[in-house]
Amino acid sequence: MNTGVAAATCPAAPVPFNIIFQSLNPFIMKNKNLLSLLALMLCAGFLNAQNVGIGTTNPEAKLHIKDGALRIENGGSSWELAYDPNGEHFYIDEFGVARHFVIGKGGNVSIGSTTISDATLALRPPNGNNRSLVFRAANDVDVFEVRTDGNSWALANASDGANFIGAIISGPTDRVRVYTDFFVTGSKNFIMDHPLNPANKSLQHSCMESPEVLNVYSGSIILDAEGKAAVNLPDYFEAINKDYRYQLTAIGGAAPQLHIAQEVNNNEFTIAGGLPGMKVSWEVTGVRNDPYFQDHPYQAVQEKPDSEKGRYYYPQGYGMPLEMGINMPAPENK
Repeated sequence: MNTGVAAATCPAAPVPFNIIFQSLNPFIMKNKNLLSLLALMLCAGFLNAQNVGIGTTNPEAKLHIKDGALRIENGGSSWELAYDPNGEHFYIDEFGVARHFVIGKGGNVSIGSTTISDATLALRPPNGNNRSLVFRAANDVDVFEVRTDGNSWALANASDGANFIGAIISGPTDRVRVYTDFFVTGSKNFIMDHPLNPANKSLQHSCMESPEVLNVYSGSIILDAEGKAAVNLPDYFEAINKDYRYQLTAIGGAAPQLHIAQEVNNNEFTIAGGLPGMKVSWEVTGVRNDPYFQDHPYQAVQEKPDSEKGRYYYPQGYGMPLEMGINMPAPENK
């Protein structure tokens, strides 16, 4: 029979004494045993008990539970705190439902998972909503959330979990997706191994900048016997662009009469005025006009929000101290 033992030493009593009692179940004490536990806690709190032991007659801490768990019940809910010697971890269970919190011997923490990761912190979202982590404002309102599923994680607006801000998607081709505007104060680059010295150098190219959001299409074509050519653009061109701009360059000779004979219509434009058989390089630029940009017109010049006014993205470029940077803490009012 598994007999539990609880003990307390109460030296602050008029005559120092010990309380030791036994229970068939050392960790769920009901009826008369509950009274004993209450007496034990009173001894610990009001009589300045040195140590309280459950399952041991030689407690070595203020509360010492040996070979068992601490269970807390409230109505239909029950929670259990214990050390699992087999898995060598401390855990918190929603008893009979799931294990929610695990700490390994090395300090590794897993939340929502029953196993210890080799990472310092591992999060597994609850079944059904995929929300692993939520960031809240000072008023305790959810602002941002990190969501995960089998092959991706995403940062989302917590007021609408489907309104993703950005996502990293793994699979045959890993990729990053951004679902909102993207701002940088530096350059937007790609980087690759330098093709002439890949072992020792990298090659970087930067994006072009513009006060408009532009889509650029280019190519070359051979003019017909009349010095004309029809250029076919992608079938979606007119659906996502407006305000078209054109450039033509004659290759192999001068063509002063080279011109756009017909602007874009049905995703096609016409070149004329060149020499028969001449090669012509062409470029068409359109201002982005898909439904997102129709709803969110681009504005190159904008007022800074009140929280950023008087502060700088690059303060040292304007002779200001680093403390005046937008991302620096606001100076304290004295």
